[in-house]
Amino acid sequence: MKLLHLFTAVMLWSAACANPVAAQDYAYLSGNLFGDYITGGGADDAEADFNGEADLTSGRLCYYLEIDGLDNADGIAIHQGDTGDDGPEVLPLTLPGEPGDEVCLTVDTTLLGSISEAPANYYLIVRSPSHPGGAIRGQLHD
Repeated sequence: MKLLHLFTAVMLWSAACANPVAAQDYAYLSGNLFGDYITGGGADDAEADFNGEADLTSGRLCYYLEIDGLDNADGIAIHQGDTGDDGPEVLPLTLPGEPGDEVCLTVDTTLLGSISEAPANYYLIVRSPSHPGGAIRGQLHD
């Protein structure tokens, strides 16, 4: 019987010491961007795919952005807001130099944690000279 109590105590201690799922070191973020998602209309026939990995310990965000049908993109940013809502810009990003290039930057860990914890509360906007308010848009997801 003492062996059973010892086993139970060890199992409970192991469970208590385990890292909770919410305390992950990395998070994956994705988004599909389209001109139709821009309030008031964006760039017709333009789209993009965003795929990133956030290191929540160091605050490093690395991502790939593949844009089709928008040759003159001149900016990208993450905004806070749900689908259909226009919210404030919270994180300016860098466009890749060449298609397929990975971009990495350092982000405030608190902000990166907030985005990673609830990506659906944030969206991406890619701007162009002809669409300074946004050419294509997409909600983030994990």
